[in-house]
Amino acid sequence: MARPRSLSDAVGDLLPIAAFVLPALAYSAAHDAGIVGETAGYALATFYVVVAVLANHREYSVSTFGWTRSVDTESVEECDDRCASCDGPVATGLERTYAEQFVAFGYPLTTGDWGENTYCAACATEEFPGEHRRSHDERDVAQDAEERTDELDTA
Repeated sequence: MARPRSLSDAVGDLLPIAAFVLPALAYSAAHDAGIVGETAGYALATFYVVVAVLANHREYSVSTFGWTRSVDTESVEECDDRCASCDGPVATGLERTYAEQFVAFGYPLTTGDWGENTYCAACATEEFPGEHRRSHDERDVAQDAEERTDELDTA
């Protein structure tokens, strides 16, 4: 999975914004010169609002400011990674991408710490990942204790 988007990633997206700003400036100049009326201005403003609502790329609510943590989860199949929790093989499971981003007005400006973890199906579905490994380990300890007790009894 790719690094989470930030302001530097959005710089490449500025060209389409110029396509909105330049007509607005042209309308403003034409209106001031008396070439077009207010109806064209209302139509242009309505068009901008509709496009802005439909093309909203905001990842957080507009009131979000400061450092924010996020986790994106994606299912994986036929994965060669090891489980981050139990270190077992991952045939199917989940890949979680976490990121810490600085956000202003709902837009991530920069991405600080980020990474990916892959979990096997057993760990991904548990409330506390890695729990099945601990239960296996506890059973192994109990079996070892029983075997040692049996050895002492026979000796």
